Formats: sequence, structure tokens, C-alpha cells
Amino acid sequence: MNNLIKINIDHFPNSEFKLANGQVDYITGWAFCIGHRIKFLNIIIDDIKKSVFHYGEPRPDIIKQYNSNGITKIDNCNIGFTTLLEIPDKVGKYSVFLESIIENGESVINEIHKINVTDYDNLYYSIMKKIPDSEVCICMATFNPNINLFKKQIESIKYQTFIDWTCIINDDGSDLDCYLKMNDIISTDQRFHIFKNPNNLGFYRNFEKCLQFVPPLTKYVALSDQDDYWHTKKLEKLLELIKRKKSSLAYSDVRIVDAEGKVLHTSYWNWRKNNFTDPVALWLANTVTGSTSIFNRDLLNIVLPFPIKISPMYHDWWIALSAICSDGISYEPYALHDYTQHGNNIIGYQGGSLNKPNKIGLKPRIKKSILNFNNDVLRLFLIAKTLHKRLPNSKTARKLSRIFPNNSPSLMHILLKIPFLIKGMLRRRLTVKAEERLLFSIFCMYIAKIYFSNKKYIGFDFFKTNKSANISSIDQLNYSISQITLKCAKITFNLNTNNETVINLVIPTIYFSIIFGGYLGKFALASRFLDMGYKVRILIIDKCIFDLELWKSLSINYSALNRIFDETEIINCYDRNIAVDIGPNHRFIATTWWTAIVIGESLKKYCFPPFLYLIQEFEPLTFNNGSWHAMASSSYYYPHVAIFSTSSLMEYFQQHRIGVFSNSMPVKYFVFNNAISKFKPSLAIAEKRIQKKLLIYLRPESHASRNLCELSLISLNQAILEGAFADQPWEFWGIGSSSLGNQISLACGKIITLLPKMNLSEYEKCLTNFDLGISLMYTPHPSLVPIEMCSAGLICITTIYENKTESELLQISKNFIPAEPIITSIVSAIKMGVVRSFDYRSRIENAKLSWPTDWKVSFSDSLMKDVVYSLGLNN
Repeated sequence: MNNLIKINIDHFPNSEFKLANGQVDYITGWAFCIGHRIKFLNIIIDDIKKSVFHYGEPRPDIIKQYNSNGITKIDNCNIGFTTLLEIPDKVGKYSVFLESIIENGESVINEIHKINVTDYDNLYYSIMKKIPDSEVCICMATFNPNINLFKKQIESIKYQTFIDWTCIINDDGSDLDCYLKMNDIISTDQRFHIFKNPNNLGFYRNFEKCLQFVPPLTKYVALSDQDDYWHTKKLEKLLELIKRKKSSLAYSDVRIVDAEGKVLHTSYWNWRKNNFTDPVALWLANTVTGSTSIFNRDLLNIVLPFPIKISPMYHDWWIALSAICSDGISYEPYALHDYTQHGNNIIGYQGGSLNKPNKIGLKPRIKKSILNFNNDVLRLFLIAKTLHKRLPNSKTARKLSRIFPNNSPSLMHILLKIPFLIKGMLRRRLTVKAEERLLFSIFCMYIAKIYFSNKKYIGFDFFKTNKSANISSIDQLNYSISQITLKCAKITFNLNTNNETVINLVIPTIYFSIIFGGYLGKFALASRFLDMGYKVRILIIDKCIFDLELWKSLSINYSALNRIFDETEIINCYDRNIAVDIGPNHRFIATTWWTAIVIGESLKKYCFPPFLYLIQEFEPLTFNNGSWHAMASSSYYYPHVAIFSTSSLMEYFQQHRIGVFSNSMPVKYFVFNNAISKFKPSLAIAEKRIQKKLLIYLRPESHASRNLCELSLISLNQAILEGAFADQPWEFWGIGSSSLGNQISLACGKIITLLPKMNLSEYEKCLTNFDLGISLMYTPHPSLVPIEMCSAGLICITTIYENKTESELLQISKNFIPAEPIITSIVSAIKMGVVRSFDYRSRIENAKLSWPTDWKVSFSDSLMKDVVYSLGLNN
């Protein structure tokens, strides 16, 4: 049964933990059993078994991939799971197991992760000793503050009537000029102490680090923003309040001002009701602003370390919850400082009405609610569980932890056992409708579960959405930064003394929906190294469904993959913290721009020869000018030997002095032509075809913009309007992407029918059924699809590009009609193509190309010997 269980972890917990009280992480992923249904899942660590928090999240994307092989058939999409992982409170190494309980009662246990809990050592103790003790320690987290506002804030702290304080400023990597100015501003008062993070942590972790510097004899801790203004008696009044009430935390009202100090609102609570007594309402929506608060230093024993961050997560919300579960919170209704509200606030005062119209429709709102289910529910559950672990004797913490059950909450449970959700309408000004959003999110998830339990909807892309919709600019920026960082993170290599020669092919992923020309080239090169007797390993660095059995079953239709899954070792390197063994005779092949960066950076500290860079595209062209474009360009300047797909691509690099043709490295390169599919166009069949057929290659995705999808459709529409297809009935078909639906409307009532995704053999049979092809390519190489259209007997309209000239394309095949990448030129080429499509004999004759159809010809024996020699290996 174990080999029938398929498991994938999307979010792993951390691998390393310092011993601390009440640490909780989370795991998300999916699991299913071929031929049987899994009733429920358990998570096991340190011999303690607990039910997963939620099993049954719809994952049609995964089931669609598994069902596409024609062998595996799964009739239920509800295979996703989310669970918390309670970290053991003792030092040791632990394995994490997932137990699957099958419908027949059988139990299957799989190890999914390992964690290591080590002794706590305060790395910041030496810093703490440098900071003098005082009754109050003010903690300020900064990042590129407005210097004028920062100076104003510092001055306001200096002039407090209460003077027994120190102020720790922890800077999160501000620009050097800004950091030096900050140092200059505080230099006249020795009570200020400033430190700087080597790397940007973000405001949440920056505040956590700042709090770790607080000296042990400090009695109270106050939080400060970088650009507010404290009234002179702020500390005095808050100290008086917290001592009199004997609470864990005290906070005050504030005035809302703009950057010039103009008062916008005299109170923070103009439109929303304040709350510091209802723990459930505070759990749902924070009301305690960190910069207004002061708290007992003892609270740091509960607060630190901060919980795992599930965006959005805020330090002041966590501190306030810890306080209300301890000795409570007290409030000063008098405004004790001016809160500066401007566009750069991470979060702050948001004035307005609860009844603003919802700007998104019902269907997008449902989709968003389903996608946010884990984010909202998991964050609340993790916080409640962490509080209960750290405060086991607190009735308040226990109450919060019991709001959700320990396993999947049913819809009936939501309706009957969570009274605060039903009461939400009565306190919507207190929680800003948080109950309604949460209830709607849970309700939508259960509707989706019912929806996707129906076989009819397997594979239906209900979750497809515009990722940029309703996402703030800062969120988009942070997402982009995290993606670049994740893609280019170094592999952890462990260099040993094993002298075995191994070829390491580094690829992004294995996903059979994209196994065409470029990917086949990667695997074909690996196969040729196998032919020469070398051991080959494939290192996968992006997230993927790592399933060797599935890959083997899908590879039977691809001759280039016949040996890959039987004769190579495949290693999942997505988790860069897991060490990969390498020896002195290992060699590396990069296959994309980010694999080149990963190899280049990972090998910097070792003395390896230059890696082999398989270059099948000038990849910066897949991005607009910007960070991604710059990163892709940088990949060509790591020490490497280049192997170019087509001489025209090589010539482009040569003309522009890129990579091996720059002056920064030796000129070492090779050229090959990718093998194309074998086609057998028939003159007799082409002449008998009554209905003429046009095939247009469309790739609307942003990463495929070089295929000029919009320009292709505009030009085809214009050609139709100008009567190019008026004299003969034509059918219009599309290929290349499933994201456009089933049909595209054209001018004059014409329609493009989009072909479904097909495997390689289906593609080879399909292509010869067409007469005219449009496959534009705004790149320096000819691309495989246009060449294959010519080889299948189609007249093919494609575009020229710099050194990819008309004469070069016509040398490949006379079936090409090259055009400038402008509408008038493409329209003229389409008109010419319509006429030439009737010259069947010429089309079939020009389909005979001197282009390889066998990868052993592409990567010939002589070429491979030269490649091996360039890598410093002896064949």
C-alpha cells in the first residue's frame, strides 16, 4: 500500500530550532492514495500523534497532472492538507511523520521531514551587556526613515519628563547615507544605542531582534516608530497607569497627523471602536498599536521568540494577545503622541466607513476567500496554539485554543460551536467585520470541497485568478524579491574525497506539460553523457511534484527520455538547506539562467573547472527591462563553457559581446541544432484536402511574450478584413496554450478553435493536417515550432530579428515566409502564404530539411568528445 500513497509538502517547517518555550510551526501539502480514499491524516513527532488541522482542500491542479498520464485515475480533488507542528521542548533530533488512514482501515506512515532542536544560546548577550540598565527600555525599529521626521521623534524622546530610559534602535539595512545621518542625530545623547542588521529582516523580525537586546534588569519596555512625535508626559503617564492597574501592558490614544504635523484626527478611534478587554475580538482584529504601548519586561518571556510569520502578521498584535492572556491590558484615553500617517506606513490608521462598496464581484471574492482560507484560519489557529503552549495556566489562552478543533472544522462546527462568528454582526465596528470574512472564507472552502468531489469537475481550473488583482504594490514587490531570492539560492554542497566522475545536470523542474524542444534538449544531452559511460545526476532546484513512478509512466512517449529515469540519479534540491554530496571530479551543466546563477554561486568557494552552460535562448528577452532581466543577463558572466542551440543564437551573443564573447573569460563554445520531430507530409492527402487549414501558435503568457501573441492575432484579423481568405473556405486552429479557453473570435465571424494539449506523438500526427502556419518569434534564433511547421509541409510565416535574417531562414527551408515584426509586413506575408499554400508539390519538396531529427546527430560523437575535453575530463 505504501507505494500507492503520493505525498508532497508545499511548505516545510524550519529544520533548525533553538530550545524555547511553546514553538509551533506549520506544514501544508497534499496526499492521496491510488485506488483508495484516505479518510484522515495524522502528524507524528516525538511519538506524539495528532490529527492534521485540515484535510480535504481542493487541489484540481495536482489531480489533473496525475490523470493526464492515462494510467492513474483519481476521482477526488480534495487532497490538500494543512496542519500545525508543535516543536518538542527538549534538545534532540526528530523525524516528522505523516500517517495516512485509508478507507479500509489500513495505516501507512511516511517520514516527511527532520528537525533539530539545539540548546538556546543568546547570541545577543554581548550586546545586552553594553546597554546600561534603566527602568524603561525603548525599542525602535527603523528602515530608511524620513530624516526630518526621525530627528523630530528623537527630540521628542529626549524631552520626556521621565528620564530613566535607554533607547535601542535596530536598523534594518537602511542606505549608508541615511544610517550615518541617524547616527549623527543621536550622537549627543548616550542613552541612544543603534545597531544595524547585515540583511533586511522586515519589520516583524526587526522588532523581534530589537526586543532581544533589552537588558535583563529593565523593568518596562516601550515600542517606538521611526517617524512619530511623543508628547512630553507620554512615558510618565503610561508608567503611572501600568503600575496602578498592575496590568501586563498599557497603551494610549493618539492624534493622527500628516508628515507636516497637521492634525487629521484628534483620536485613533473616530470610526472604529476600541477594545482592550475582549480577547476573542482582539484575536480577530488588533486594536493595540505598538508605538502607543508600554509593557512589563516579564512579558518578553512569553513574547520571544515571535511565532512563525504567516502573512500578514504584526508584532504589536502578538504582544497585545500575550498581554491580554497574562495580566491584562489597561488603556489611557488621552492622546499621548502624534501618529504620522503617510503612504509609506507598513500599517496604520485607516479611516473610513465599514459600508464602503465591495469593488470585486462575487465570483472573484469566492475565489479569493478559498485561496485565503489557510492564510486566515491557519494564522489564527497557530497564534492561539502558541499562546496556550506558552501560557498553559491561562484560561484566556485556553479559550482561544479551543475555538477551533484540533482537526478539520466542519461547517456545522462553525455554525454551532463558534458563537463569536454569529455575534459578529453586532460588533462589526470592533473587529472590522473580521468574523464575517472568516465565516465566508470557511463557507467557501466547504462549498469548493463539495464541488470538487464531483468527477465532472476534475481538472477544472476554478482557482485560476489574476495574481496581481487586489495585491498592494509592497506585497507585489516583496513577492518578487522572495521569488528571485528563492530561485537563485545556493545549493548546500558537501565536498568529499570520492574521485568518481559525475555529470550533474541542473534543471528547474520536471513537468510533462512543458516537455518539448528545450527540455528534450536538456535530457538528450544527459543521455549522450550516459552513452559515453558517465554517471549522470539530475538536480531539480524548483518546487515540483517529485514522483519517479509518475515520470517513468509519462516518459514512454518521448524517445529522448527512454534512459533518464532508469539510469540517472535524480535529486530534489528545492530545499537548499539539505546538503548534496559532490566530489572533485564532478562537473556541472546549467540549463537556464537561474540554474547558471545557482551553480556559479554554489561553486565559488571550490576549485572546479567552468561549468557547461546549455544556452537555448537569450533569456533576458523573456522579461521587461528590470531586475529579472538584469539577473538573467548576469548569468552569462560566471565562468562557463557555452553550448549554443543554433549558430544564429551564437552569432547574436558574438555580435553583442555577451558571455564567452566578452573580454571577461576565455572563448570556449560549441554549437548544435535541436532535433525536431519527424514528419511525413503526404502530397496526395494535401491535394485532396477540401477545407484549407491554418494553424497559429499562440502563447499569451508573459514569459512567452517573444511569441508575439497579440501581434499574431491583430495581423490575422487584418488579413481577414483585407480578404486574404475570401476565395476559399478556411478553418482556423490554434496551438500552444490552454489558458485561452476553447475558441477565439476573429473578424468577419471567423473563429480560432484551440487544440488541447497533446503529447509528442499526437503533435507529430497533428501538424501535417495543416496548410499554413503562423509562428512569430521575436528572438535571435529560429525556434523549433516554425522549423517543424516547415518540415510538416506547411507554409510558415515567422519574423526576422537582428542577425536572424530572411536569407538565413530561407536556407533552413523555402517554406518560410519571413516578415518584419510589424503588422503590415505580417499581413503581406499571410496573403503570400495563402497563395503559396496551394503549391502542394513545392511545399512537400521544401519540407525536406537538412536539420537533425535524431538527438545523436544533434549531439554528435565528435561534438561530445570536444565537450568532454573542455570540461577537463578524459573520455
